[in-house]
Amino acid sequence: MKKLFGLAVAIFMFSGLGAQFRVQVWLESKSGINQLDPVFMAGSFNGWNPRDTHYVSRLDTLSHRWYIPFNLPGGSYEFKFTRGSWQQAECGLQGAFLENRNMVLNSDSMLTCTILGWSDQFPLPVKKHTARPEVRVLDSAFFMPQLGRSRRIWIYLPPGYAGSSRSYPVLYMQDGQNLFDEATAANGEWGVDEIMDSLSEHNRGCIIVAIDHGGEKRLSEYNPFDHPVYGPGQGNGYADFLALTLKPYIDRHFRTLRGPAHNYLCGSSMGGLISLYTLLIHPRVFGGAGIFSPALWIAPSLKKVVSGRISGMHASIYLYGGGQESASMERDLHALFNLLRGHPGIRLKLHINKAGRHNESSWRKEFPAFFQWMMIR
Repeated sequence: MKKLFGLAVAIFMFSGLGAQFRVQVWLESKSGINQLDPVFMAGSFNGWNPRDTHYVSRLDTLSHRWYIPFNLPGGSYEFKFTRGSWQQAECGLQGAFLENRNMVLNSDSMLTCTILGWSDQFPLPVKKHTARPEVRVLDSAFFMPQLGRSRRIWIYLPPGYAGSSRSYPVLYMQDGQNLFDEATAANGEWGVDEIMDSLSEHNRGCIIVAIDHGGEKRLSEYNPFDHPVYGPGQGNGYADFLALTLKPYIDRHFRTLRGPAHNYLCGSSMGGLISLYTLLIHPRVFGGAGIFSPALWIAPSLKKVVSGRISGMHASIYLYGGGQESASMERDLHALFNLLRGHPGIRLKLHINKAGRHNESSWRKEFPAFFQWMMIR
């Protein structure tokens, strides 16, 4: 089992493996734990997969207590417990929202965590719709022929769009349900529409197209490479959907500036990974990307793609990561930055926020700086 547990986190793209520590997380629960309803750990070490069987509870027959054993390199990590989905995630007392847990590993460790409750055991909180009038659902089931499934698509039109004849640049963003509306966001929204409206006097305007993620398919859909633990990657199909299906549709139905210099990508975590990959394989379609806290650990082959495609490209790339994220985030971003810089066609920026965490709140704070930098030519 030690080998299998190591696989899920043994793929640090640039920084390589650190010392592996054995970890046991012992569980206590106000609601009880049983074998038919196992507890999983989802965190910055496994792409926030809510049902990762390499991080699942097992019963210690001597103490009759439940625990989760695994191996991880030293460093800091964020995580939460689930019962197999984000609809069954842990919560605080009386169903209150719970921030990510943290653990810092510098030796073999035993941790005890008390689970206060599960979100599905309480009435769903009534969330207000916060999307501004400039935002609408373009299609609740836009078909993705490359993947054989449908997805909700959002669109933000800049103030003054309806009353003008101007054409606008377009930003394509991943994890659409987390960007505009508190009612659809799992852990708080980015507030992209409010940010864009606040910046409208200082930029030329931009159309934003946002694509919902695929729930439990997110980990494979945003990964271009097959993974020994998480299965076949579907990221090539998703990247082709953005470039060959969705963008032509947007160009046909809205007033857009169509060249790559006016079309950008943005995403966080796995969404950051697939945004970078899409930029690399479709450089004649997209000319810039905001790469927030990318899940580089899951895609070691990306280094080869970057090295093979970056020469001769013309693109603007904004890299961001938080100092309070996974153990390797800062090191991997610096390694990626070093791989990208020095190419004459690449305009590049790296920002590390030492206080930043792996969450929507941190990405929301970073978005204005990214957008303003991307729009400066």
